[in-house]
Amino acid sequence: MFFRTLTAALVNISLIGCAPILREKSKPDPLPPQPKNQEEAQALLNEAGKDVVYGDGIGEIGAAILFPPYAIYKLGQGAAGLAGYELDATQALPPEERRAVKEAGKAVIGAPGKVAAGIAGEEYRGNRAPRYQGNR
Repeated sequence: MFFRTLTAALVNISLIGCAPILREKSKPDPLPPQPKNQEEAQALLNEAGKDVVYGDGIGEIGAAILFPPYAIYKLGQGAAGLAGYELDATQALPPEERRAVKEAGKAVIGAPGKVAAGIAGEEYRGNRAPRYQGNR
């Protein structure tokens, strides 16, 4: 009985601690357009693949593999997103430090995509919305 009460108390305390970093989404994520035929589906998949390889996708995957706590954080972001919330741990930091952490994270996560894009002679796709989401 004691351990149940202790577990419940710790879960409640941890959820209260998440309040500053968990907030409702201001607008829902846009859905990608539905392809009308096989060629359009192939083009959308091609764009999505290029966004992963020449954008931040490779860095995100690498960071999750090399640093498992980041993988847990990204899983939490995904779960919160499915529930209609945004999870941003940097909201717990003061504005100046938050900006520095985000810039450092972008530099580290974006490096593999920048290198891949440079080698392939493609445009780096980390600083824009994916084209396959209707942003052509």
